[in-house]
Amino acid sequence: MRRLLLALLVLFSLSVHAADRPLLSRYGFSPDARYHLLVSAWVRDGSGFPAARLQITDVRRNVLLVLDELTERTGTPDPERVAARLLARHHSDLARYALLSPVQGEPLFVVAPPAPQSWPPALPQRLTAGTLTFLLSRVALPSGCPAPDPAHPPAGLRLSVNGHPLQADARLPASRRCAGSYQLETGWRLGSAVAVVLRAYQPGFEGPDAWPLVVAGTLPDR
Repeated sequence: MRRLLLALLVLFSLSVHAADRPLLSRYGFSPDARYHLLVSAWVRDGSGFPAARLQITDVRRNVLLVLDELTERTGTPDPERVAARLLARHHSDLARYALLSPVQGEPLFVVAPPAPQSWPPALPQRLTAGTLTFLLSRVALPSGCPAPDPAHPPAGLRLSVNGHPLQADARLPASRRCAGSYQLETGWRLGSAVAVVLRAYQPGFEGPDAWPLVVAGTLPDR
């Protein structure tokens, strides 16, 4: 099951080429499940430069602790090389949060992305994985987006699992001020901790960009 879900995730990621839609490169929990790492890599649409982004999340608080991005403007485009450079740059952070050898955890689900240059299906999105039911929905919020997509006005998100809220936006951060839709992509569990990767879709150079976003939390006792 684990290998099948991982293979599907890679296949679905590689099937999408339009706009900026980073591929998941490295991810996992610290052994105590307190922190989660996600590294994504891609070739920037338009410029063709390889890039990578690193995110470290405090699982219990669902708070982003480290966010960094690196773009390489010389040499042969190789996003994985850029990802490796970014990991090396944050070696001390990875050591501090016990993420030098992240633990993937139990794969829960993988959702295929929409067709290239397409927006995902309208929300809400409900998905059941074993005993867990995830519900993703839009939240209408004010936005300072300078050029929103009229058909997909900016909105926040609300994500719950078995009715337990993992995230409910009260405002739109600057990084998502133009996000017009969201879609669940994959998730993992380690003990009572869960980490869900969803995509925030916003207008891009060639079709909507789809930026990976980690929502994490701990499940209540059964």
